[in-house]
Amino acid sequence: MPKPPDCLARRWLSRALLWCMAPSNVGLMGIAADAALAAGGKVVGVIPRFLQAKEVAHHALTEIHITHTMHERKALMAELSDGFVALPVDLVHSTSCLKF
Repeated sequence: MPKPPDCLARRWLSRALLWCMAPSNVGLMGIAADAALAAGGKVVGVIPRFLQAKEVAHHALTEIHITHTMHERKALMAELSDGFVALPVDLVHSTSCLKF
C-alpha cells in the first residue's frame, strides 16, 4: 500500500506543480522526494547553511538552494512555490508550519 507522502507527491506532480521542500533524504520528506523523482518530477530543495551540515541532504534532487538564514529559506520557498503542504512530525514542526 502506498504511503501518504508517496500519494501526495504523485498527485502534486499530476498537476505539473514544482515540488519544493527541505532537502532531506530521510523520513516523510525523503519518501515524498523519492516518489516525486520516480514519477519524473522536478524537486527543488532549500536549506539554510547552518542546517546543511546537520541534516542528511537528498543529493538526487533536481536543485538545492542554500540560504544564510531560516528567514531567507522561507522567503525563497514562498517565491518558488505555488502552494504549501505541511507534513509536521511533532508539535515543534506543527508550530513552525503555522509561521510559514
